Order: sequence, then C-alpha cells, then structure tokens
Amino acid sequence: MDANEKSTVQADIDALKEIVDRTANQDSISESDVEALKAGKEKLMNSAQSVFAKMYQQNQQAGGPAPDMNAGQTSGNSGNNDDVVDGDYREV
Repeated sequence: MDANEKSTVQADIDALKEIVDRTANQDSISESDVEALKAGKEKLMNSAQSVFAKMYQQNQQAGGPAPDMNAGQTSGNSGNNDDVVDGDYREV
C-alpha cells in the first residue's frame, strides 16, 4: 500500500473518530453532527475502496484466489451436510 493512500485513509478514520468521540456523551445529536458523520463515513468508504481495489488487483496479479464472498454460508441442500434432515410438517 502506498504511504500516501495509507495516510489518507488514516486521516479519514481519525476525523470520523473525532466526530464520534465529540458526540458520544450527548443526549441528542444535532443535525449538523449527523451530516458530518454521514459525510465522514462516505469519505472513508471512498478512500478505503481505492485501497481495497488495489489490494484485490495485486492479489489477482500474484495468482492468488479470489475472495469467497459466500464463505460460511450454505444454500439449500448443496454441500455435504449429512446431519441435516428435511422434515414434513402440517398446520393444525
């Protein structure tokens, strides 16, 4: 990761933390604070997205496997779930 990109993402994180810390002990958050949180989140997502895209691209160029976006999820009867039993039911 480029040092400039890392510092940009870290600055976005720090700015968002500052807003969260400032508003954490308030009973209600003002509309301007809500907008600042939304803007900070969006800015962080954009700066982090470019870093994630480069990491993914480098992984692909190195011949690494593509990330499994469905890791840990099962769908229907696929897979070897021998302990799964389908059952019938009736409404009473």
